[in-house]
Amino acid sequence: MNLKDFCFPVAERQITVDDFHSEQVDLGNENTYLTSDYKSIIRKDTNKVFSIVHFSYMNERKEKLITEVLHFPGFNVKIFR
Repeated sequence: MNLKDFCFPVAERQITVDDFHSEQVDLGNENTYLTSDYKSIIRKDTNKVFSIVHFSYMNERKEKLITEVLHFPGFNVKIFR
C-alpha cells in the first residue's frame, strides 16, 4: 500500500448551501452558510469535500498519525507493503 495516497493537503471550511436564487453560490450572502455545529474538511489539491465533521473535530496531520500507527507495538507493517 502506498501511504502517499493518504497524505494530501486538507483545509476546514464552513458548510455552504445553495439558496436557489442564482446560478452560483453567493459567498457574500450570510444565508449561504449553514449555521450548525458542523464544518467541512476539503482536499486543498482538488477543492472537493472530503468529510463533514463536528465543529469540535481537531485536524491532525495525517503524516503524524500514520507514523504513530506504523510504530505502534505489535503493528504488522508487512501487510501494508
